[in-house]
Amino acid sequence: MKESSLSVAPPLQTIQRKIFIRIGRPGYRVTKIRDPEGSGPDGKRMEGLLVQVYLPQIKDGVIPRRRIMSGWEQKKDVLNRNYQYLIVAAEPYETIAFRIPARKILEKDDYGSEWTWSHWDKDTKQFSFQFMFAE
Repeated sequence: MKESSLSVAPPLQTIQRKIFIRIGRPGYRVTKIRDPEGSGPDGKRMEGLLVQVYLPQIKDGVIPRRRIMSGWEQKKDVLNRNYQYLIVAAEPYETIAFRIPARKILEKDDYGSEWTWSHWDKDTKQFSFQFMFAE
């Protein structure tokens, strides 16, 4: 029988959590958009959202982030399968969330990639992005 020595796992490094003072919610505008020509699959008119977030006091070098979160992940509201959440975060502002329909969202690689885009304007400090629903 072979003798083997047990090795002890190295101690886990703890990651320091970022702590910063939140200065409130950013300004925002959400606009429903629709494809006027019906260039979606099967000639259907695609629908989507254009989101503009105004961040005049954002920290230098910080780029805003966005994420789609399913209803199963969130803990604030009662679970409703008909909705998902659009999350936008940027230091030092509070994170904002929008409840949107739980429909498939077109990615940049999917059909209609010209409709899905995002842009961070450093000069005006405005984060704009648009996405379309697949159906």
